[in-house]
Amino acid sequence: MTEVNTALNDTIGDLLDDWRVHLRARNRRPLTIQSYLETGRNFADYLAERGMPTQPAGIAREHVEAYLADATERGLSAATVARFYRNLQQLFRWLVDDGEIQRSPMANMRPPAIPE
Repeated sequence: MTEVNTALNDTIGDLLDDWRVHLRARNRRPLTIQSYLETGRNFADYLAERGMPTQPAGIAREHVEAYLADATERGLSAATVARFYRNLQQLFRWLVDDGEIQRSPMANMRPPAIPE
């Protein structure tokens, strides 16, 4: 069993620099890293502005779904919302692998549909 990180006060926004280093070490393309981090920052801001949990362990599926629904309601394309979903999926996968959380809030989520 993975030991959970003891830095419980770190917000998801605080961890984005560490994620950037991880992505660079994995040799991700610069535009991919930019897209991932932009989504991570926007998600962190969304949570903070609405008084939702910002520590990774407090973030639940309902918070991710609210963020994606808000993006849809703001008129963003289905493809853009699907990209946000995939980017957040990568963020939460890293948070699990890094020991920040035990389970991703997106574990049983399905990606948003993209109409043809």
